[in-house]
Amino acid sequence: CKDGNNNYDVTVEGATKGTMKFYQGSELYVEWHMQHGCGVGHPNLRCQIVLQYMTDGDNPNMRDGTDQDSAGGDGNDPTEEETAEPARGYHEPYDFYQACIQRERNKGLFTADQQIEENGGATSTRQNPNGNGRRRGNQRHGLECPEERDYFPYWHPTPWHDIAVLTEEPQERCEYYRTESQNVQDKGYCTLPQYNNPTACSANAGEWKVQAAFNEPPPDCTGGITSRDNHNGNVRNG
Repeated sequence: CKDGNNNYDVTVEGATKGTMKFYQGSELYVEWHMQHGCGVGHPNLRCQIVLQYMTDGDNPNMRDGTDQDSAGGDGNDPTEEETAEPARGYHEPYDFYQACIQRERNKGLFTADQQIEENGGATSTRQNPNGNGRRRGNQRHGLECPEERDYFPYWHPTPWHDIAVLTEEPQERCEYYRTESQNVQDKGYCTLPQYNNPTACSANAGEWKVQAAFNEPPPDCTGGITSRDNHNGNVRNG
């Protein structure tokens, strides 16, 4: 279903009609590129590769979409109307993004010399300092929450279930990743979404609630295969 420029063409017969089906016990191959490299004992960097999945129980309207327009709409702020457009992909739920942008960011995180946009809530991180475009150009990537994307395991509820973690320091990190995963660990949130901890929540007449763990096995965790810096792969046996 591609045109002469190798782009997806929705006008081709059969386009957007196919549905992949998998049965319990199926084995799926997962591949990815590592631009900056990774692996146990890497001399130049630290890295964690996190593999996750989501179900239609977490987002009943989840879909891949058929064009390259951003989930939620093309503006800085997503809308429910544009989120519902079937041509747009839809992974993280709309409410998940709204809670993210309203919630105060974790100010204990390292921000280097970045000028963090304070009006962006938890969408403002060192890697995403403009708070999804509220200061200089649109940086929103669908309905993902940059703070949840950039820091694992996250301390608030997330729709993503953890499959596995590959790290360069399995002895030091794996126990923490496995015990703090939402697969096995409850996660808290405030009924007033701007507050990110129980103390601030209760002090402002909010109620701190807990979303139960997924009640699934903890993610597998192991050392990553070493790959060279800036080579998009080039790993042993790869």
